[in-house]
Amino acid sequence: MNNLILSFIIFISTATFACTGANNSCQQGERETASSSNPTLTENQVLVPKIHCKGCAYKIRKELKSLDGVSSVKVDVKTKVVDFDCQSCDKSAVYKKLEEIGYPAEKASAI
Repeated sequence: MNNLILSFIIFISTATFACTGANNSCQQGERETASSSNPTLTENQVLVPKIHCKGCAYKIRKELKSLDGVSSVKVDVKTKVVDFDCQSCDKSAVYKKLEEIGYPAEKASAI
């Protein structure tokens, strides 16, 4: 049992050294991956970091569809992106509604 624990400690120490070794390459790679996973959003999309499940998605869809001028709403739980069809609505009303229901959105950055 002690040999197993010692082997595990040595393995963890080696893995830690590898990640903090030459030029912190592992850490830089993680940062690049994290920043590249943020989607580029269109004008009618918002990033909603607090989306965790299908229940969150359902609530967002229901509330945004209740706004005048919003004809459809799609919520991607994995990417946390809300895509809404808003031909004649006030987009600030979408942001306001999301804030009211506890899902504040980050403003879209146009492509």
